[in-house]
Amino acid sequence: MARRRNEGLLDLLAELPWWISVVLAALVYVFLKFALSLIHFENPFIQAFSKVLPNLSGIFAFLFLVGAFMSFIGSMKRKKLLNNIDKMESIRNLSWQDFELLVGEYFRRKGYVVQENSGGGADG
Repeated sequence: MARRRNEGLLDLLAELPWWISVVLAALVYVFLKFALSLIHFENPFIQAFSKVLPNLSGIFAFLFLVGAFMSFIGSMKRKKLLNNIDKMESIRNLSWQDFELLVGEYFRRKGYVVQENSGGGADG
């Protein structure tokens, strides 16, 4: 079983397809900017918090877009890695991290769902 580190929001978003993070960014922006003000809260602390959040909606949406960018860059790296493999010797020269990415991309192209090891080291 793969060891997993404590993951933050950006790590989770980077594992998703990039377009999901873009959709989530739009939904978060619309909810915080427009829909949250339509909800009435009884608690005065939550009322005050809900009045501040519309001003911060762009920042929260930007965080989701950063996750989308990270996901897109990772996807491009995996695709480039597999496209550039031409000989067995080039596979032997890969680091174990790149080899994992290569194998994962190969199985993705075959239609499998791949969950990559996000731990800090080799999983054995």
